Amino acid sequence: MSGTAGRGRTPAELSADQAGALRAVAAAGAGVAGAAVAQLTGLELAVSVPRVEAIPLRQAAAGFGGRTAPVAAVSLGMHGGARGEILVLFELEGARRILGALAPPEPGSLHALDPMQRSALLEVGNILSGAYLGALGGLLHLTLLASVPRMTVDMAGAVLDPFLGRASGGAATALVVATRIHCAATRIHCPAGGPGGHQPSAHLLLIPDPPELHALLDALAPHLPPRFA
Repeated sequence: MSGTAGRGRTPAELSADQAGALRAVAAAGAGVAGAAVAQLTGLELAVSVPRVEAIPLRQAAAGFGGRTAPVAAVSLGMHGGARGEILVLFELEGARRILGALAPPEPGSLHALDPMQRSALLEVGNILSGAYLGALGGLLHLTLLASVPRMTVDMAGAVLDPFLGRASGGAATALVVATRIHCAATRIHCPAGGPGGHQPSAHLLLIPDPPELHALLDALAPHLPPRFA
């Protein structure tokens, strides 16, 4: 994808139609990811996408409990039809619910993850990112590839700061895909608030190289309702 598209434009804000289209794409990827994790673990999983939004990357830590909140992060590079980076962030409660099913016992803290638990979260993050990239690339007729994933456990600010440092002028925008993972066998426990809970299990941040985000959104235009395309 051209690195000149959108030059000089401000960080993106999604219209309702863009957000809806991206959520539909992410939901398709979530179905693929759920099937892949189920095949890997033998557990019947449902993966859903409550929302998709675009936010300035510098504000991302606020959405995960602040800069000092502990997170487990799976990071990957994106290349091929578009370039950028991907982060899959698991907050402590989300990680506990996932690991309660995949690699029990549940951890008391993210820093206490044993190698098997780290490996389980790494694989879930890798599957989620690959499924979402595949769905987005399929819609836009782009080949989007991911690099080998890496695992980091640290405070949200410490995880996000290197990505900000690599962003042009600190003006990067992240597409945030909130992801909820639920196990039908109830071995992934839902928080209070009804079936499935209201708290996402993970957040995937797609951080295209500036100005790649605008080029991606331009490529999405033909898939919007005609009056808005």
